[in-house]
Amino acid sequence: NYFLKAAKQRPVSAYAWANMVIMKHHLKQYDKQFFKALETAILLGPWEPFVQLTVTEVGLINWDRLPPKTQLTVLTMIEQGMRRQSKSVRTLIEKYQRKDVVCEYSRQKTVFADFCQ
Repeated sequence: NYFLKAAKQRPVSAYAWANMVIMKHHLKQYDKQFFKALETAILLGPWEPFVQLTVTEVGLINWDRLPPKTQLTVLTMIEQGMRRQSKSVRTLIEKYQRKDVVCEYSRQKTVFADFCQ
């Protein structure tokens, strides 16, 4: 598998891990490797726009599959994304009808103030 090979060759590349998340999602393989790729992409790329959008979209689509700890890290990435690319992140939140989840998390976060009113 190309994406697995890329992640092994560049284990500190957030992009490699984010691409693996996309691939695993499209294949509907929600296994240990999917969750490791998601967590690693979040850890390595919190300020990378592509990684923010990938984690936001795949995380929101698969929200009910995510363990609570992973949900929290996805929400943290969404918060980072709202600071750098608010319009794109808002669009994804609305597209996947997860505004309630995001706004519940964001009660104390000013970055979501306008969005959650």
